[in-house]
Amino acid sequence: MSPRLSEAIKNYIPYRNPLPEYKKYLIIVPTGNYIGKRLGEQSAYVVNLTKKLVVAAGIKKHVTPYIIKPSAITNDFNKNINPRIIQRKARYKNIETTLRYDHTDDEMVKRHFYQQKPSFGSLNEEDKTRVMLDRFLKGEIDLETYKQSIDLLHKKDKDSNVVGYV
Repeated sequence: MSPRLSEAIKNYIPYRNPLPEYKKYLIIVPTGNYIGKRLGEQSAYVVNLTKKLVVAAGIKKHVTPYIIKPSAITNDFNKNINPRIIQRKARYKNIETTLRYDHTDDEMVKRHFYQQKPSFGSLNEEDKTRVMLDRFLKGEIDLETYKQSIDLLHKKDKDSNVVGYV
């Protein structure tokens, strides 16, 4: 053992706070769900499996599970998966930790709502009027366009009794 390693271990021992059943182990986990316990075999398993997957994928860069996890979370957000499901998959206690990886911008939200709204033609006359008023109040259309739309909505075609719409 090198003198530097020996010194590092001597400095580490006073801060090591193992649970009684883990006193014989040198390396003790200081934070998280395994406080006071030894490092588990599962941690080495995940790291080794990640290395094998990286080689199989032909990736030349250094990759660890902690590099992959944020990418997987962001990918799930991009697939519109429920944030609570993502939180459970990532094994985070707080939703705020999960939401750090949500890179949703205003344009994505607008696209989502435009895809969700019913077609204008399927609305009744009162709902069409409400939609046009909302568009006017949001500044999407000007006053003149709003007035023309309302006139068109309330004007019935004399031949077919069908309400016209924009």
